[in-house]
Amino acid sequence: MHFQPGEAVFHEGESYRGFFLVQEGACKVFRLSEAGKEAVLSFFLPGQCIALLPLLRQSDEYPASCMALQQSVLLRFDAQPFRALLKHRPSIQSTLQESMASIAEFFRDKTSMLMLEGVEERVTGFLRQIGA
Repeated sequence: MHFQPGEAVFHEGESYRGFFLVQEGACKVFRLSEAGKEAVLSFFLPGQCIALLPLLRQSDEYPASCMALQQSVLLRFDAQPFRALLKHRPSIQSTLQESMASIAEFFRDKTSMLMLEGVEERVTGFLRQIGA
C-alpha cells in the first residue's frame, strides 16, 4: 500500500484490520487529546511493524492513529488470517512477543527521557536515532 505524506494509515477507534510493516518511508503513531493536542507515541521506519499490540491482545480497534510522514510503502497483514497462523505456528507468536517487549522497553526509555531530559537533549537524541 502506498501513502503520501500526511495521509492517514488508520485512525484511533477504527476497526482493527491488521498490522503494517514499513517497507519504505516513515510514519508516526499518535493520539489526539479532546483539545486537539497531538501526542506522538512513536516513529516507524523501514523494517518496523506498526500496530502489533492490537493483534496480540485480540483488540477490535486501533488504540491510536497513524500517518505517513514521507512517501511510504507499507505491507498490511490482515488480522484474522494472521491470528489463525499464530495458532498453528507458536514460534511466530513468540517472535512477535519479543518484538513487543522491545517496544515496551522503548516506551520505558521514552518516559524516562521526557521526565529527565530537556527539549534540546530530546531533539538531539531523535536526530541520532534517525541517523542524522
